[in-house]
Amino acid sequence: MTNYDIELALCHAAAVRSVVKVRVMDGSQNGSCNIIGSVVQCSAQLFVIAEIVDAHKYDGWSIHRVSDVSEIESPYIHHEFISDALRLRSVVQPSVDELSLGGFVVAVASVATLQSVVSVVYVSGDESVCDVGVIVASGDDHFLMRTISPDGDWIDDIVSVAIDSVVWIEFGGEYDRSLLMVANSRYRRET
Repeated sequence: MTNYDIELALCHAAAVRSVVKVRVMDGSQNGSCNIIGSVVQCSAQLFVIAEIVDAHKYDGWSIHRVSDVSEIESPYIHHEFISDALRLRSVVQPSVDELSLGGFVVAVASVATLQSVVSVVYVSGDESVCDVGVIVASGDDHFLMRTISPDGDWIDDIVSVAIDSVVWIEFGGEYDRSLLMVANSRYRRET
């Protein structure tokens, strides 16, 4: 499939609100992963997907490059089962404010205004890195984050992430919110 074909399939999935499976690059050498969810917004460059986890519930959103998609299954082969499971469990797709998707520069700025905590997967050297934290500033070619350790502690050093190294951005997920909640509670106890 060409990028144009993938863009059309993603935008169609968003219009009909079907459950899809996309295979996207994960930032490691020749690595990729599958994401199951509902596309909520798309452009020629980026798309936003509401992720559905194994427990058949929504767990935040992620933003990916259309060019990083190697496969799309739309609708997903098990979409009827997943849709029925969500409906019977009274799980409604959460809404997200419209994001600017003209590229990761504007998407980062857009997400930073909506969300208090994000996960950013990016390439550093030969490695794929995932940092969770708060975007404190963004520019044309990089943004700055104050990060939270996997144990829920604020890390004092500010991380600078080059926009062109970003693989994807996640926000609104339970893990990120839990890390922020623990880090903030520990910070309040210390001060």
